Amino acid sequence: MKGNNQEDFEYEITEIVDVSYNYVEVKFIALVKGLKSVYMARVEEEEPDKVVKICALEHLRLSHQIPAFRLTEERGGSLQGFWEHDPAGMPLYLLCTD
Repeated sequence: MKGNNQEDFEYEITEIVDVSYNYVEVKFIALVKGLKSVYMARVEEEEPDKVVKICALEHLRLSHQIPAFRLTEERGGSLQGFWEHDPAGMPLYLLCTD
């Protein structure tokens, strides 16, 4: 590892599901193909609605808060329940990845 370069780390976008004094529960979300700022729940073959519990002592694993809103009727409702993130709030290195 070369110090604190952002390129040295792997990043995931998550939805925070629950927060308590001891932990944060998150679901991983993935970019919708063909759209630049819309994310949907990432479907894991083994566990479709997998929730990961992150211990409060590891809260630094959650490095950014990105403004987002849940979509409802866009594109005839085909994006209902997905998240649209504000591109201005996205770290540049996440916008430039495939």
